[in-house]
Amino acid sequence: MNAALSILAKSIRWQNLLIVLIGLCISHFLLVQPIQMALGRETSLDQSGFILLVMSVVFIMAGGNVINDYFDVETDAQNDRFNLVAVIGKRKTLLIYGLLSLSGLAYGFYLCLRMDALQLWSVHILAFLLLLLYSNRLKSLPLVGNLLIALLCGVVPILPVLFENKSAEGVFHPSF
Repeated sequence: MNAALSILAKSIRWQNLLIVLIGLCISHFLLVQPIQMALGRETSLDQSGFILLVMSVVFIMAGGNVINDYFDVETDAQNDRFNLVAVIGKRKTLLIYGLLSLSGLAYGFYLCLRMDALQLWSVHILAFLLLLLYSNRLKSLPLVGNLLIALLCGVVPILPVLFENKSAEGVFHPSF
């Protein structure tokens, strides 16, 4: 069991997920909440809502890392790198990808439903689809794949702002 967890941890790139978690916490607790307090507003994204946001982002990203391994079997074999598919097989890798991605989408859906901001679920769906597209097609295109991943990473610290304001308008609002 420990070997399986070790393999999974390596595949989902837990260090990158930890960095995302830290970025979300910094954005939420050191930017969004203090600004809302300074403006005399209560936060829309309460503690449980923030946890749901973090879970949705981390699970979708972990799924993206797993599907990336799925499409990288040949490249990883040539470069003598670890690959989840080579260890547990294609079917189990796809199952893990599905469970992680669907869990992330479900957490995001529940958060958006709870906040009465279902339009924000499109952020989760778009990230899920773009990660799949990147893994399957775009990573082999010079610059395009790198720009897409940079864009997705750049959106992460903005997510608490989006969810706090329940729309993209809040990011550009002068009071924020």
